[in-house]
Amino acid sequence: MYCHFGQYDPPVGHKIPEALALPVYDGILGDSEDIHAHWNTIKAKLNAKVQEIRVARQLSTQLPQTGAALHELLGKELYYRVSLMVICN
Repeated sequence: MYCHFGQYDPPVGHKIPEALALPVYDGILGDSEDIHAHWNTIKAKLNAKVQEIRVARQLSTQLPQTGAALHELLGKELYYRVSLMVICN
């Protein structure tokens, strides 16, 4: 069972993720050990997601340079292939 905040139903996308809801036992918060264990799990999941975001941002900043370099190399390859065909004929 999880803690609910009254009858308020927030708009889609604004709901508290299930992982962040505090466990509730018969309307009373569980032992502090349970809460700390739950909080540690939440922190671990959030840290993993933050790391994924960092990697995605880094890759997205590298993408334009990598694409430009690939385009240049493919253009050179085509140029040299055509040049070689002209020389051989």
